[in-house]
Amino acid sequence: WMEARRNACLKAIEARLKRGVPIQRFGLQSHLNSLIRLDEKALRRFLAELAGMGLAIEITELDVDDRAFPADAALRDKGVAAFARAYLDVVLDEPAVLNVLTWDIVDKNTWLNVSDRKRRDGLPQRSLPLDADYAKKPLWFAIRDAFLAAPDHSAARAKARLL
Repeated sequence: WMEARRNACLKAIEARLKRGVPIQRFGLQSHLNSLIRLDEKALRRFLAELAGMGLAIEITELDVDDRAFPADAALRDKGVAAFARAYLDVVLDEPAVLNVLTWDIVDKNTWLNVSDRKRRDGLPQRSLPLDADYAKKPLWFAIRDAFLAAPDHSAARAKARLL
């Protein structure tokens, strides 16, 4: 279903661009679902196609639904961090990606605890960079490390920001 959604999105953007609609940015909500395997190849292709249309890309609302991970907080945090890092390694490799924004910064503010994505064990989701006490979690370090390891696309990103 994700591939169908991506294709529909690309077709809609392409049709609007052909009609002269001035689209300059694409915001990609990034509510990562740990129950669904990350298809890095498809994601990379989608980002490249958006960039090929001349669009800058904004990664928005990044968080990781932790339902696939065990109840143990340390193990969940490790799983969330690894999942997000794999995602960020792909998106930050695309020169058209300008920004990455998280849904919020602290777990107690996640929308996941009041949605249909609640954990079956009743534990609160640990989907954001800081825990309920505002302490850095492995996700915070995964985000930092992904940025530090990302290719230097500063020239391409500076150009895209002028759009």
